[in-house]
Amino acid sequence: MIRQYIHRNLLPTAVFFLILSLISCKRYVFVDEIRKTDSLILKINKLSELMVIDDEYLKLRSDSIKLRLDCIGRLDSNHMNDELKYDLVTYKGFYQNYTEFLTAYKSMKYDNQVFQSGLTELRQNLLKKSISRKEFEEAYNSFNEAINIHDSFCRTQINNILTTEKMYNRVNPRMIELYEKIKKNCTDNIKN
Repeated sequence: MIRQYIHRNLLPTAVFFLILSLISCKRYVFVDEIRKTDSLILKINKLSELMVIDDEYLKLRSDSIKLRLDCIGRLDSNHMNDELKYDLVTYKGFYQNYTEFLTAYKSMKYDNQVFQSGLTELRQNLLKKSISRKEFEEAYNSFNEAINIHDSFCRTQINNILTTEKMYNRVNPRMIELYEKIKKNCTDNIKN
């Protein structure tokens, strides 16, 4: 009776679960690999969110700094007090920081797009099972290393520009005031 019960109920159930587990194992061979890929995609997406910066605004700011520097830079530094000399050097640094950031920002955005498309392709290859584990590991390690370097570079650049913004807001009013005085003097000299 027990033997009959085992043959009728437990054996088919065990065979069913064995087949189901074999099918599911075959079906989800790359689960860990997909998770790894998804974590890199998430990292790039978060970095893209962090990089939402109005580069046109920064370009206008850089151009206005350049305009003021061209005018103020013509002054004789021997007739400037130490605070003004310091502000002028700082202002030149702002221009350099904005210019460097705008150049780097274009490549940072492009690199993000390249990483996103590469990771999407890697994920699709995993889903299609057209890539071996060894090939995946090589690609993943390469992406992971490159993305970590890219992430560090982007965060450093963004922190630098945010720090520059804070200092710019402190120094800029004095530079605008000086620029307006110089402009007024030039206008007055032209009228006379």
